[in-house]
Order: sequence, then structure tokens, then C-alpha cells
Amino acid sequence: MVRRSVFGPILLALAMSAPAVAAPPTPDNFDLRTTADLVAVCSATPTDLASAADAGFCHGYMVGVYRVLEEVQAARPSARMFCPTGGMPNRTDAIAAFVAWVGGRPDELAKVPQESVADYFAATYPCPATAATGRGRARSGPTATGATR
Repeated sequence: MVRRSVFGPILLALAMSAPAVAAPPTPDNFDLRTTADLVAVCSATPTDLASAADAGFCHGYMVGVYRVLEEVQAARPSARMFCPTGGMPNRTDAIAAFVAWVGGRPDELAKVPQESVADYFAATYPCPATAATGRGRARSGPTATGATR
């Protein structure tokens, strides 16, 4: 008589339903050539000193891109890309939301990271339509990479 364990299928089902743990970023990810690299760095779980440094790198990069985009918008108010009303979330929540947003948009992964950050802000914090133009945010200005749309 062959006895089958009921635990095998249960353990297999539990393993398959467990959330995937992000692999730690590689040194190449820190070159930030693509949004996939930024997501790898920003997905590190700060449980040890190395991953805390990864999180610091991610926070610094994201804040730097945000500040540059703010300056671009201040220089060209008619070409606003995003309009955060009601305040921004804290950095940790904003970065987690960015990573989740990219997760639903695989086409973003191959872009340069600053372009995806700008796209995220524009999608998440759209500018209201203006009475003069009847349009929402103006995306004709410079992109995060300096190219003109």
C-alpha cells in the first residue's frame, strides 16, 4: 500500500502563493542605465547595512530627479508635467508606489530611469485642465533627460 503525504501538495501550494522576495541588486544595477536597474535598487529590503545603503542610494536618486523636475517646472510654468496637490507622500511610500507603478507597466523598464520617474509623477499627479488652453498638463517641454518632446 502506497501512502501519500497530504503535506506535499499543501507545502507546494504555500510555496507557490508566497510573495517573491526581490533579489539584492547587483553592482551593475547601480549604473542606473534603465528603469529596471532603479527598480532593482529601490526594491531592496532594508534588513542589513548593505540594503540600507541601497535604500539610501535609491532615496537620493529619486529626490534628486524630483528636485530637477521641480526646477524645470519652475523655469517653464506653462509646461508643467505634474502638479502635486495636497502634498506629497513620504519618500518611502512614494518610492514603493513608483516601484508598484512600474510593475504594472513593463514598457517602462527599458527607459532611462529619470524618464520613468517623470512619467510616474505626471501620471500620479496630473495637472488640472486650464481654462485658457482647455488642456491638462503640458508635455511639450523638456523631458527629464533634456530632450524636447
